[in-house]
Amino acid sequence: MGGRGSAGRSSARPVDSRVRRAYADLAERAGDLVSLARLRDTMPDVDRVELDATLLAMDRRGEIQLEPDPHRIALTQRARDAAIWLGGEDMHLFTVIPPRQESP
Repeated sequence: MGGRGSAGRSSARPVDSRVRRAYADLAERAGDLVSLARLRDTMPDVDRVELDATLLAMDRRGEIQLEPDPHRIALTQRARDAAIWLGGEDMHLFTVIPPRQESP
């Protein structure tokens, strides 16, 4: 009788996977910073609270890095609205951290 996560979910953390896929589509190169506004545009069906919680958890686990925009004065209202509050300031950008490769 299906346990938790069996209702059409392909993994235990589907929003995490979607964030990684969206990053791969939005970033020109690995390591590029991508705006949270653009990320949110790719995931309009994900509740803001759920997406924010997922991003903050991914940041804590070292899977992504949230960053403030260094050009805060030039930010659009859209970028300001998409920000996540972390460590006493708004974070507007993120990058995916590649997984560590263990030495053989």
